[in-house]
Amino acid sequence: MMKKLLCTLSCSLALLLPACGGHDHDHGGGTGETGKTAGGDAHGARHECGKLTLAGFEFTAVVLGDVAPGKEAVAQAEFAGDALPKTVRAWIGVESGEGSVKERLGKDGAHAMHAHFSAPKDFAADSKLWFEVEHDGKTERGGVAFR
Repeated sequence: MMKKLLCTLSCSLALLLPACGGHDHDHGGGTGETGKTAGGDAHGARHECGKLTLAGFEFTAVVLGDVAPGKEAVAQAEFAGDALPKTVRAWIGVESGEGSVKERLGKDGAHAMHAHFSAPKDFAADSKLWFEVEHDGKTERGGVAFR
């Protein structure tokens, strides 16, 4: 009985690990899921949206896959330097974040941070992909076009 249970658990684990394209997601709910996604892989095509410099950190804003109203969106910040900020949040919508789900990005390798979050059901005409960077007591936000 124990061997059968261990075999079942092992097989289940083997099926779950590659579910995100074989990279190391942190599947904790709501804390920002991280993964190695430089080329897009299981998340979809990689779309560079623009460059931002916030709280002294320069990065490229990236969307992985398509962004559709009411669906999961995947955002990534790819940093130019070796240091990463303490906290980065992202959302799609208006600058205030009203009507949007803000998600904290998790570390994704040495130079990037990454998150999955829900896009709003309706996009305002001026909707952007917004990032908010907190570091050393300084908080700044900036947005880029995502479509």
